[in-house]
Amino acid sequence: MKFYTWLSLALLPAIAQPLTAQQTHHVYPGGSIGNAITQASPGSTIIVHSFGGNESGRYGPFKLWGASGDDPFTPEEEWITVKAAPGEPRPGIYYAGNDQNLMEIYYFFRYIKLLGLGFEGGSDAIKFQTGADGEHIVFEDLRMHHLDNTGINLSSCGDVGYMEIRYCEIFDTGINGHGEGMYLGTHGYQGDGSGILHDSVIEWNHVYDCGLYAHANQQGDGIELKYECYRNIVQDNIIHDTNYPGILSHGTALSDAADNNILRRNAIWNCATEAIQTHQTTTIMNNVVFNSNRCIYVAQNTSNSGILRDVYIHNNTFFTAGYRVARFDVSGKSGIEICNNLFYQPSAGATAVYFNGMAGVTATDNYYYGTSNASFGFSAGPPPASAFINNSTAPGAINLYLQRGSILEGAGSNTYAPPVDFNDTSRPQGGIVEPGAYEILTPDENPGWQIDEEFKEFGTAPWPFGDLNHDGNVDLEDHAVLVEQLTGPTPPTAYYEKGGSVTVEAEHYFSKTDGSGQAQGSAWIELTGDGSLGDGYVQALPDVGLRIDEPDIESDAPHLSYLIYFRTTGPHYLWLRGWAVGGDNADSVHFGLDGVAVSSNFNDSAAIAKTGGFAWTSRCSDGSRTTINVPSPGLHTVDLWMREDGPRIDRLLVTIHTPGSIGEPAESDLQPYLTADLDDDGDCDLVDAAILAGLLQ
Repeated sequence: MKFYTWLSLALLPAIAQPLTAQQTHHVYPGGSIGNAITQASPGSTIIVHSFGGNESGRYGPFKLWGASGDDPFTPEEEWITVKAAPGEPRPGIYYAGNDQNLMEIYYFFRYIKLLGLGFEGGSDAIKFQTGADGEHIVFEDLRMHHLDNTGINLSSCGDVGYMEIRYCEIFDTGINGHGEGMYLGTHGYQGDGSGILHDSVIEWNHVYDCGLYAHANQQGDGIELKYECYRNIVQDNIIHDTNYPGILSHGTALSDAADNNILRRNAIWNCATEAIQTHQTTTIMNNVVFNSNRCIYVAQNTSNSGILRDVYIHNNTFFTAGYRVARFDVSGKSGIEICNNLFYQPSAGATAVYFNGMAGVTATDNYYYGTSNASFGFSAGPPPASAFINNSTAPGAINLYLQRGSILEGAGSNTYAPPVDFNDTSRPQGGIVEPGAYEILTPDENPGWQIDEEFKEFGTAPWPFGDLNHDGNVDLEDHAVLVEQLTGPTPPTAYYEKGGSVTVEAEHYFSKTDGSGQAQGSAWIELTGDGSLGDGYVQALPDVGLRIDEPDIESDAPHLSYLIYFRTTGPHYLWLRGWAVGGDNADSVHFGLDGVAVSSNFNDSAAIAKTGGFAWTSRCSDGSRTTINVPSPGLHTVDLWMREDGPRIDRLLVTIHTPGSIGEPAESDLQPYLTADLDDDGDCDLVDAAILAGLLQ
């Protein structure tokens, strides 16, 4: 049968280091990030700036000859944290040639977090050199691109475990090399415990344009887990436009299926070979895969992956393939389950499913459109136009959520269904589950994330289901949160970030505070017309030539606060659709997060357009980007303070993206902030209490 979860494993001991005090270090462009890590004491924080130093915003390649952030002589778990300076553009590690890796790790790398850095040029962005071990590593919100070879390369590593790779953007790889987004583990069977990644999580990443340069070494997998890697979870990633498989899992080489690698809730498309390929010991569920040469391929490869066995393929949606949607060379192999999947071609004559025999296979409640040679467990489904809300294969339009009322509704098997779907919706909703990656929750409307060329976002935050206070655990403290939301006052409403962006009309603020002190009598006033969108705009009035800077911003200046539910962390760019009707005397406002101003004077304040009408800008008055750093997922306020009276503000956009122009995006959804709405029906009631009670048993 299937195995979806494991118990947490004990922490491994870290290498001894001298006992020194925790410190905060600052590194500036032209300095050495490597030296800062090497010299940092356990538990220290290294702030990497993009301003100052040689003013390039860049750092050179570096090597680490062993680094550990934890002191084994203290009981606490300590980390060295290397992170981008808040409120500044992303600092970059850059090399113009292709004969060096940007970050090389030798010997060991333990209890270290890398947050918010950029990697551009060079060969590999991050390379574990021969035999380098690692444990308890976090790579988060890293941006890697224009690489000669690979993003994260463990092809020569030793024993690496407990690694977390999340919210990373990796693209444009393989200019002259193989071009994998992530190459995790060593090729072939080692048998000595080396060359392995285990007990790790690769999630919420955006990996694309891998290996698209034509040359003799061209490959280009999105994420490749090599043979002997085990107990890894690859989930909620967006992978597209790869020359080799989007995800390739060679298998674990272990006999217990509880050690399987798990591929779940990923969206994958435009893969020149297979979107998903595996050779053994892999669990594949709730993935949405489309528009590739083959959507899934399962076959034995004894040259580097051992005997095929223990592959569980449950509740995936596979749609549109140039060759075949699925090929299974699995006859006579043990532990093969193919259940509750959709295998769809756009036309009835195209091959949807091909088996090279089905002896010993467990297959049930699969549906296809096209042709199939399966002898059991597969039934013909309705055509794509009758099955899906939108059977386009274009990102931004495709919507493979099921239409209500077709034969696919309630046509799956509860026995083989994962507990949640691609959207993290609980299964079943109507007594019997649906086949495919989506469970029907709302009629003919996908309540979750629209598949697009961006980071995936859930309708709920990336915490464990039932973790109402977002502390990482489901326990009695969550029961107290539920009781409070069940019996307490109406919760606040917030604008929800989706796809890394959130747009708010300026007049739809959460709170407004008029000026005081030297700004007594000044206020943000709601007005209409003059080319504004939505319900109008706000203007700081009266316009009498007043200016407010530090130290009086938060105490005196008129203040607007916007309550936003952020799903992504790290640097976000603030765009303002404004109009400086007074020219130089009304062309700036202060901005910040959670009631704390990021700007302090004219130079770092947000500039307002002086174009004779409303226009978008995203820069400070000194020309740098208007940036706020979101420290954690959840509720935060984005704040504006009057700096000069007179500016008009029509809309705000907060985004992780860096577009050249943004058009006029629609205002984001305004929803009640209810962490205890476990059945996602818009309120907190006894049904949610029953769900939580079941989780606590």
